[in-house]
Amino acid sequence: MDFVCIAKTDVDWQTFLAAARKAVDRNVTSSLDGLSTSQSSQAAFICAISEISIPNGSFFRQLRSDTFARRHVSYTFLIYLSRDLFLLLAGFGLSVSPAACGDIAIVSGSFDVWVRAIVEATSLPLLRPLFCLMHAWFEREGLIEAWASWEKQHVDGFYILVTK
Repeated sequence: MDFVCIAKTDVDWQTFLAAARKAVDRNVTSSLDGLSTSQSSQAAFICAISEISIPNGSFFRQLRSDTFARRHVSYTFLIYLSRDLFLLLAGFGLSVSPAACGDIAIVSGSFDVWVRAIVEATSLPLLRPLFCLMHAWFEREGLIEAWASWEKQHVDGFYILVTK
């Protein structure tokens, strides 16, 4: 089991910020002020989208709870996994396109769908190793706050995400 990110939302920040400021007549990045988060990251984009409807929100709260904003960022992975497990992935709301041969599929979803899929998949022993690795990948992307309502319960060398 392995995966490679092959696509993620790419934001034209100049155009987005200019359009957002014009539409709501204010800055939509106040939640990013004073943080070390790169303004060009997907986490920053989620928070800026959230600020359009919720001015002066908290960066961490927005990543944790604004599922509307999280739907506007998507990720696509090339996943190496046994073919019989691909149907489980589709059951999480992910879009799954298996290759004609081999144990490879292209799997896509909004960030909000990935958050829920990772929580659910860590409870399944056959998917746990892969989805713990994917969870760590999203952590490195600066998006770990989306899972702040869950804690890791270690089991068989990996973990299950359980509600705090």
